[in-house]
Amino acid sequence: MNTKISIILFLFITITLGLFSSCRSESDELPQIVDNGFLQPDSRITNFILRAATNDGALDDSLDKSSCFTVKFPYTITVTGVQTTLASIVELRTFEASYNPSNPVTYSFPITLVYGDFSEVLVNDNTQFVQLVNTCNDTDENIACIDFEYPFSASGFDSQVELIRTINFEKDLDLYQFIDDLKRDDLITIDFPITVNISDGAVLRVSSIGELENTFDDVLRNRCDNVSN
Repeated sequence: MNTKISIILFLFITITLGLFSSCRSESDELPQIVDNGFLQPDSRITNFILRAATNDGALDDSLDKSSCFTVKFPYTITVTGVQTTLASIVELRTFEASYNPSNPVTYSFPITLVYGDFSEVLVNDNTQFVQLVNTCNDTDENIACIDFEYPFSASGFDSQVELIRTINFEKDLDLYQFIDDLKRDDLITIDFPITVNISDGAVLRVSSIGELENTFDDVLRNRCDNVSN
């Protein structure tokens, strides 16, 4: 029996016992759920996951000079009279390799800014853009030195419709929105193993919630700069 099936069966048994046992309250069961590797919205590991899935505003700081947001691809810039259209992070990195940061960048408006929570703001002119750059108040909550390798999935019991379901994550946006919307009475566990990539080049295979939390602790303590846990 593979890990995913075992987890789903365990979830089913847990829910069934909870529904038909009159001698246990919901609050009595919750600590056991947490101990068995389920995600809860106020837990430390869930906070770590959310921060790692946050849109990293620092990705294009060489151009937009703001860590509060990224400029949504594709967009066009002009530097020293030369116009360039950037359609991906790969193209951005290629451009940065020959770009002199002392040269001013002019965006071709309108552009769309994407904030850490993936909310978007349409910017129609440079005046509005400069105002948003100058009012940026980045709290540096995102964890940029750990990236999840997609796709991966989670399994759980949906308290709204009382069904066991599988949730698939294809990108940071999917994971961020799911974790951000997590309810306390939803029973969710990640389908391990999963892979995480560290900014120092390490690729780690993680097999449990506890191991994932330990990985975050180690990386934040020893491999990340300017990140508070």
